[in-house]
Amino acid sequence: MNHMNKLDAFIQHAVSSVPVSGTSLISSLYGDALSHRGGEIWLGSLAALLEGMGFGERFVRTALFRLNKEGWLD
Repeated sequence: MNHMNKLDAFIQHAVSSVPVSGTSLISSLYGDALSHRGGEIWLGSLAALLEGMGFGERFVRTALFRLNKEGWLD
């Protein structure tokens, strides 16, 4: 098993063991990592990152729209 397969297996196990709120995950990622590095990320990159955790692109777009509308991404 290569390293990516091990990582994928670990992520899938972690996500299936404890329910994860995608919206909370996005806001945590933004606050903990992105805001300190310019506060920007390409939507496709974020969607690709979260896809591995079971969140689809449509969900990511909707969550970002709502977070922005509520002022969390300002």
